Amino acid sequence: MMRIALPVLTALWLVSGWSELAFSGSGNGVGGSPGFASSSPTIAVDSSGNPTVAWAEELGGGNTEIYVRHFDGSSWVELTGSATGGGVSATPGPSTSPVIALKPSGNPVVAWVEGGLISVKRYTGAAWVPLGAPFGGPAAQRPSIALNSLGDPIVAWADLVAGGNIYVRQWDGAAWNPLPGSDANAGIPTAAPSTEPSIALTAADVVTVAWTEDLGGGNAEIYAATNDGANWVGLGGSLTGGGISATAGASASPSVALNSSSNPVVAWSEDLGGGNHDIYLKQFDGIAWVEIASSASAGGISSSAGDSTVPSLVTIESSATPVVAWDENVSGNTEVYARRLTGGSWVETLGSSTGGGVSSTAGASFAPSLARDAANTLSVAWAEDVSGTTEVYARRTMGSSGGSGSTGGVTVTSAKQQPSCGLLGAETVLLLLLLARRSTSRS
Repeated sequence: MMRIALPVLTALWLVSGWSELAFSGSGNGVGGSPGFASSSPTIAVDSSGNPTVAWAEELGGGNTEIYVRHFDGSSWVELTGSATGGGVSATPGPSTSPVIALKPSGNPVVAWVEGGLISVKRYTGAAWVPLGAPFGGPAAQRPSIALNSLGDPIVAWADLVAGGNIYVRQWDGAAWNPLPGSDANAGIPTAAPSTEPSIALTAADVVTVAWTEDLGGGNAEIYAATNDGANWVGLGGSLTGGGISATAGASASPSVALNSSSNPVVAWSEDLGGGNHDIYLKQFDGIAWVEIASSASAGGISSSAGDSTVPSLVTIESSATPVVAWDENVSGNTEVYARRLTGGSWVETLGSSTGGGVSSTAGASFAPSLARDAANTLSVAWAEDVSGTTEVYARRTMGSSGGSGSTGGVTVTSAKQQPSCGLLGAETVLLLLLLARRSTSRS
């Protein structure tokens, strides 16, 4: 009987925690290419809960390509040559800053910067096909992508001409068309240099974009606008004065998602001075931008003495509970941390904001990208310094505690995906003991 009990015990041992997926959080990670620098990871999750990751792969000689791998449930696979040779981009020059979204079929759409322009390709299941000619420019950077209800991409980006402007275009099946008021002259109307756009869409395809607005004198604020079908309009003062953030310091790296009322929620990194940054968040309540459980004051969500930067935000389906991941300087080493809103407080998710956090590595872990599936299982990808070379790593929450704290079923994994024992909750330990006792009594 013990031969029966031990496999059951091992499977349940892996119910909780942030787990690797086929060695995605160690060694050469998702990319699996030693000696090459992998950076700028971006992640999306399909209806089966399996992640697809895109990143920039430096191949030497000034050539960087966009690579993609998909986790098929047992291993990380490329999609028709997407992670070897020229990958998805397949150009002789630098291809950078990828962003990814998945169509209902699970096939990815990837946008990136190529020669100062925005390039976009979609995967058909058999090949990577360009969506029109590259557009934007001449100094495009930092694209952000979302898919509308038809599964067609909408891309926002910044262009550094005249200091920085924000532009938005949508694919109509045949061509890239500007959203009204967003692609003529200075793009979305702003009064100061604008960078770092982040896009979100409602179920009715209403587009909201948040970005960083440099007001000068060391003060940058987070601004946002919604397209009403004819113009870009502010929400509760989000286009004037201090915008959403309304602080004296530099607010940067916004990440936008939607709450249960389809109103935007924005997280960002706030410079508090003295080398200290914290993660702040506000949501639009229909009238004004408000913090949630002190999320934009007194240390915000991260509330640490070190550097908390580069937030990535998702909201949990049905409850629209916000979950934020970021990179955190922990005693001289940078780790990926995460917290979610629960019961009026910002709490860690399975050991995600203490010790080694989500990443829990000896090297620097930074630039996280966070996603969730329909069951609210969280997946995160990040860049990892492995002996001086950057690799792409990823982990996923295992079990029901990862997303919203609601019941979500048991995920059984192999021993190679085993999380730290310290992540086991009291309920899991109790269940293990009961099952072991039950198995012993039957022997």
